Amino acid sequence: MVDAARSAGVNRIVLLSSIGAILEPKPMIGARIAARDDVFRRSGLEVTYLRANIL
Repeated sequence: MVDAARSAGVNRIVLLSSIGAILEPKPMIGARIAARDDVFRRSGLEVTYLRANIL
């Protein structure tokens, strides 16, 4: 996905993430979302994370 975005000239990605991706200890799904978020963080693209929270 990162390569496709670069090839298309995309500079910014907006990701629907989760509050669980930044909690400690991370819930199982939060750890998987955090791993995906890290791929985009390291991509060099500008990234906006939308972390919905119901509290």
